[in-house]
Amino acid sequence: MQKIKSKFLKNVALNIAINGAFQRNRIYSEDVKGLDRKLLRKELRLELDKILIAIKSAKTYNDENHFQTIDKFSKDFTQLHKKLLNNKKLNIGTSQKLINLYWKMQWLFDKKTPTPIHCPFDNIIIKQIKGLKGMRWTKIAKLSDYKKMVQLARKQSEGYESIAAWELDIYNKDIHESGEVSF
Repeated sequence: MQKIKSKFLKNVALNIAINGAFQRNRIYSEDVKGLDRKLLRKELRLELDKILIAIKSAKTYNDENHFQTIDKFSKDFTQLHKKLLNNKKLNIGTSQKLINLYWKMQWLFDKKTPTPIHCPFDNIIIKQIKGLKGMRWTKIAKLSDYKKMVQLARKQSEGYESIAAWELDIYNKDIHESGEVSF
C-alpha cells in the first residue's frame, strides 16, 4: 500500500508543478492542439522526475549545479519541443518554476527528499524580495536574472533554515490573508 501512496503523491506533485507553471503563463504556441498538449505534459512529467532523481542521487548539489540544471532543462526542452512552445522557447522562469515546485512538493510529501536549495519563484514570492520590483517570473529569459533572484532571496530569508522554509512561511501568511491557495 505504501508504494501505491507514494506513486499517487508523486503524481500529485507533478500535477501541481505543471499546473503551477502553466497558470497565468502562455506555454503553447497558438496552433497546438489537445494531443500535442498531452504529449508535452507527458514529456514534462518524465523530465521532471529524471531531474529530481538526479538531484537526490547526487553526492553534493549546490547553487551552481541547480543553475546548470535549470539552464540545461530550458535549452533541452526547447530544442525538443520548439514548435509546440510559445515563442518557440521554454524560458528560465518557467523552467525554474517547474523544477523548483516539483522539488518542493516532493520534499513536503516524502521525507526522503532533501530540502530544496531554492524555492519556486512566482509573483507572490517575487513581491516579497527587495530589489525585484516589477519582475515577473513568466518573463525571465536570462539565467543571470534567476541568479539575482536567488541571491536576493537568500538575503531576505536570513533567520530561516533555508529559502524553502522562508517561502513556506510567506505562502502560509498569504493564504491566511487571502484565503486562497495558489501555486
